[in-house]
Amino acid sequence: MSLSPTARMRWRVLLPALILLLGVGFTASVTLASPPAQPAQHATQAQANAPLTTYMSTDVPKTITGTNTVTSTLTIIDVQVITSLDVVGLTISHTFPGDLNVYLISPLGTRVQLFNNVCGGIDWNTTNTGFTLSDGAVTPIGDTCPPGNTAYKPVQALSAFNGQPVAGIWKLEITDTDVPDDGVLTAWGLAVPGSAPQATVSPTTEPTLVPTATITSCPVSFSDVHPSDYFYGGVSYLYCKGAITGYGDNTFRPYNSTTRQQLAKIVVLGLNVPLFPPPATPSFTDVPASNIFYRYIEAAKQFGIVTGYSDRTFRPANNVTRAQLTKMFIVAKGVDLINPATPSFTDEPRSDVFYQFIETAACYGIVSGYSDHTFRPGNDANRGQIAKIAFLSDVNTTGCAAVPTPIPQPQP
Repeated sequence: MSLSPTARMRWRVLLPALILLLGVGFTASVTLASPPAQPAQHATQAQANAPLTTYMSTDVPKTITGTNTVTSTLTIIDVQVITSLDVVGLTISHTFPGDLNVYLISPLGTRVQLFNNVCGGIDWNTTNTGFTLSDGAVTPIGDTCPPGNTAYKPVQALSAFNGQPVAGIWKLEITDTDVPDDGVLTAWGLAVPGSAPQATVSPTTEPTLVPTATITSCPVSFSDVHPSDYFYGGVSYLYCKGAITGYGDNTFRPYNSTTRQQLAKIVVLGLNVPLFPPPATPSFTDVPASNIFYRYIEAAKQFGIVTGYSDRTFRPANNVTRAQLTKMFIVAKGVDLINPATPSFTDEPRSDVFYQFIETAACYGIVSGYSDHTFRPGNDANRGQIAKIAFLSDVNTTGCAAVPTPIPQPQP
């Protein structure tokens, strides 16, 4: 996995800049060799007459190896609600495509199987793929091998995404079910009729981002926060952005713990994660729309910053740990993970689920651990630590010098 931080969308832009970015007109179809001539046939006539906006993933190429699962992401900032969606420009080289099982996963976690075990041992390459998957297509995927660059009907209907927001982190998940063959995912994207135009990129072009505003801080007058404190700069910075507040007695209480719902607000406002209208149906059973943190938690969920637990709870009142907060800020920062062979901290082994997030944060200078070379990942994070880490996550943009190593893929 190559370290390419600029290939991921960064949230560190102010809302006016986001609006400006969304308002710039681009002809999205020029990024594809053979874009679909018409929107999917299941769209209404009004949608069919609307412009077709295409978003191409920059998280490619991805190597596909036997008995492994690889995931490529596509980040979209768009206020549109899905009424129709096509997968476009899907370009795969593989020596035995019959081994492949491919899913598209929405920011809200809906999984749609695109195809599975099609075309057997008829080799695919970049010259005979680049196809579209659309509910409006007539021919099912696998009917023609190799598929070429025309449109096919997926195994499961893409209309399962209808009503969901376009915005967020989309995932294309490819599992190679056998050992002898391998390949490469070269390109893929999504096309949404009727979306507001957004800058899109080809697989070989990095996105042009709006310049970040000058970093400023607001003076704070909390009685327990002083210029000599290690967290002073972070508290001042986040207070200026409205991400944190103090208490009625004019204290900040930097050594108090922070809950998961409070951290969701800090991450979203501190790193300028777009706040689009939240879904009508809550994503978590214990975070109703009446919760004052609802919109922040839903925004964090929409962009993959939080995932919750397997029982569909978020546990908003639980204290957040140092490992959890590091993961949230690294995901929000939008950089590739590293997986160094030698751990930076004595209490954070490579087998830990948070290892890559903590190592990436350490590489970027966002976290540093303690003098005894521990990170103490399970400790509750206090407000002062969070303020410092949030500040550094937002301002430390230089790529770290560590060389990434391949991240082991789970077995299917």
